[in-house]
Amino acid sequence: MVRATVNPEDRDDLAATASAMPSPSDATHTSESIAATSGGADPAPPPRSQVRDRERYQIIGEHGRGGLGRVSRAHDRDLGRDIAIKELLSRGNLHEVRFLREALITARLEHPGIVPVHEAGRWPDGTPFYAMKLVSGRPLRDLIAERSTVATRIGLLHHVIAVADAMAYAHGRNVIHRDLKPANIIVGEFGETIVIDWGLAKDLTQPDEPSSGGAPSRGPTPDGLTATGSVLGTPAYMAPEQARGEHVDQRADVFAIGAMLWELCSLERVPPTDLRARHRMLRRSGIDRDLAIIIDKALDSDPQRRYANAATLAADLKAFKSGARIAARSYSLPALLGHWTRQHRTLALSVATVIALAIVGGVFYVRSVAEQRDLADASKQTAKRAQATAEATLSQFTLKHAELLLMTDPSAAIDVLAAYPDGKHGRADQIRAEAAGRGIALMRAKPHTESVRWAIGRPDGSIISLSVDGTIVRTSTDQTSTVLARGVSPRGRFSYSPARGL
Repeated sequence: MVRATVNPEDRDDLAATASAMPSPSDATHTSESIAATSGGADPAPPPRSQVRDRERYQIIGEHGRGGLGRVSRAHDRDLGRDIAIKELLSRGNLHEVRFLREALITARLEHPGIVPVHEAGRWPDGTPFYAMKLVSGRPLRDLIAERSTVATRIGLLHHVIAVADAMAYAHGRNVIHRDLKPANIIVGEFGETIVIDWGLAKDLTQPDEPSSGGAPSRGPTPDGLTATGSVLGTPAYMAPEQARGEHVDQRADVFAIGAMLWELCSLERVPPTDLRARHRMLRRSGIDRDLAIIIDKALDSDPQRRYANAATLAADLKAFKSGARIAARSYSLPALLGHWTRQHRTLALSVATVIALAIVGGVFYVRSVAEQRDLADASKQTAKRAQATAEATLSQFTLKHAELLLMTDPSAAIDVLAAYPDGKHGRADQIRAEAAGRGIALMRAKPHTESVRWAIGRPDGSIISLSVDGTIVRTSTDQTSTVLARGVSPRGRFSYSPARGL
């Protein structure tokens, strides 16, 4: 017999879920108050307001099942549509609290990559259930398994990017999944990517209890299944700190996404712990250096060196996908040139061809004085064309750099265009005008460590600003900053003056 225990931080989640559930006298909620214990008597019969008419749904057949519940395909007779219904498999206080917590957390996350919940309640016999959108598709696990080469698996990268986007949304709302794996990713008929099975999700706003000091349970669980002891998750995709039963945050989900990226880039399911061996495998598979660095950062055994959350990981994956530079890598000059060459293969090949022609011309010049005279003219023309090509390339690179900076830092865009060749206008003038329209900085300073909530100018030219870090700072025209107040509340009171129209 397997004795399941509850992780200390999971106990907090369960207790918080139970406390958030209404009592039987509360007629406005769909769940009742349940103590988060693994034993005890069955819950009291639900109030009538929570009971749903089973006749509304015509059960078509079982769609799948997990550790807590069974998912059935059903037809909603009232609305005339097919939906999915998840029901609790085994009654009991602990199971019901986890099941209802999954329904509540999933209902809070309204994102295209997360299944929307339509309703939740209980059947007349008291069994909890919730209805959700029916996602028709295949697990990402099956799509990976049927591809026998890295070249075909890497074509699934956009699905993993979609997973990172969905988890970035959840992380922004302080929710972590804790059981991300290809089996819990559904790819729909039209290419949509959906994250399912939030049964182990945790709300990070709930405080943790001190650890009881017991060692985490580690039974012989297959790496494709979710562990049921105090270590919650799937071993093959579990961050080291999660496997040790320690406190986890968004970086545990980042590790799981990194493990999925590894599966796309290698035929070996589990990445080697030795970085050099891992890099050799990725190089043999033809994986780009940028993507390898992203995988390294996501799979780092130290959570502090990992991406802080799925949003920063998704940003780097999108940058890699588009050919832009990633934030996780510090580029040397040769790396920058190599990166630019990969982005502009045709132009780089043209420049290389011109240089090669010039070298050939020099060889013929040495061999024959007579031919040298003729080839000198040709070489001069070739050099002029090469110079013109190089100048055009530099101008194009300068314009592209200024365009990239335009959205984030118009002032920097103006600075970049200072090196643009004189006498050339057109797009450069458009960028300057657009930068001026967006606003060019008259003064550059960084008075705060966090975002600025508001700022106001003073007659002497200084600026007073309030940051979300709770400080008020005066920044002088010489760009020096003085803290006026700390610990300021971010809340304020607003009023309206009809006479002044303010």
